[in-house]
Amino acid sequence: MRVNNAVKLVCPGSALPRADANVYDFGERQTESGRRRRIKALERENVLLTRMVSEIGNDIVHLRKFLARA
Repeated sequence: MRVNNAVKLVCPGSALPRADANVYDFGERQTESGRRRRIKALERENVLLTRMVSEIGNDIVHLRKFLARA
């Protein structure tokens, strides 16, 4: 995969009045290692969210049992 180091001008004619500075999108300057770190972080977040959903399901089962006894 090729590394794209281009910086792209997002808003060349800014709609803001008297805006002298150009707005650049520095997100275009991602490196391959940066992408890998982001993927790893997203995978960890996915594992945590999956665990939370599972725990919420277990909590619902326990609440239903509790309410059935009441």
